[in-house]
Amino acid sequence: MALNTSSISRLMHGNIDDLPLVLQVLDIHQLNGDVNGVFWARLKLSDGKNDYREGRVIRKSQLCIFANGKGKFFTFDIADFSSEIRCKAFNYITEMFFEPIVVGQAYQLRDFVIQRSNRQYNHLFHNFEINLTTDSVVQQIRSDLFQNLNTSFNVVKISSISLSDVGKCVDLSVTIKSIGDNDFIYVQKRNSFFHRRVIMVSDNSSDATIVFWGDLVRTACTVVLNNMLTSIYF
Repeated sequence: MALNTSSISRLMHGNIDDLPLVLQVLDIHQLNGDVNGVFWARLKLSDGKNDYREGRVIRKSQLCIFANGKGKFFTFDIADFSSEIRCKAFNYITEMFFEPIVVGQAYQLRDFVIQRSNRQYNHLFHNFEINLTTDSVVQQIRSDLFQNLNTSFNVVKISSISLSDVGKCVDLSVTIKSIGDNDFIYVQKRNSFFHRRVIMVSDNSSDATIVFWGDLVRTACTVVLNNMLTSIYF
């Protein structure tokens, strides 16, 4: 039986009614000092019991390096017909999942850890997010199972972007004004060389400069040829 986004929310607030009977809750208790009444839980999602999470990947970040250079991570958002939730992978776990996970494909997730979402970086309405571990299983399934999934876009005007949007993901509908060269520059903070491409865009409210780094320099070329930019992370 699949766990959907709403059942994850009910469980994390201490409500185990209507959850799959084969789901084994190893431990559940209220967080100390949590005024919102959020519970912490450890779940056993057994392959033999068919407990899993299914959905289609609608967004995926680039592979990011921490500022101190001592770690890496990436995120992706997976949606079903109830809602959408953010998934994260850190450090060596990124090597297991970054390449296989593709936007637009549908997947089945098993053996993951649920934690409260970090509102500084997570713009989704869901209060929780999924952490992948070394035991997690991500298996591709038929994408047509979610072909009628209604994916909404958070399209904003350039002029409305402010400091409050830092860490959020928004969508832009813009016209490409100019495309800079693929530069190879030295970044002192990282003590390394990186590819960089600067693109000037515009809508009917203002202009903006978007800077692509690393692997995005290569993948951005396909995007800008179609004069489209979506899912921009700040």
